[in-house]
Amino acid sequence: MIKTITATEANRRFSEILRLIDEGETFIVTTHGRPRIRMERVREDILEREAAKERLLERLRSQEGYAIVPWTRDELYEDEEVLHREHQEFLDYLRTLPVLNIGPWTRDELYDDASESEE
Repeated sequence: MIKTITATEANRRFSEILRLIDEGETFIVTTHGRPRIRMERVREDILEREAAKERLLERLRSQEGYAIVPWTRDELYEDEEVLHREHQEFLDYLRTLPVLNIGPWTRDELYDDASESEE
């Protein structure tokens, strides 16, 4: 069950609230009558997923990018043979990139835009 408390009350009863959270309670802390934070127990699987996400993002930041240059409309509709060759070159490039089994994640965990839209 979710309980609502004021920030002042949360400050005064902090140790007691921590104990109740360990027992499974959830609190919404308000300031001037407006909800400010949610206090609840942290699940271990969430911590593991966050760590996996951070490892992946750090790895992506450290990788060299693939140069994509602007193209014209005519270049988009080239000969099938040329398109097939360029496609193969790109696939060959992708195959050179090392693959790590970092862990499962969802799109929402990888992109900040999903968390922003929930607020």
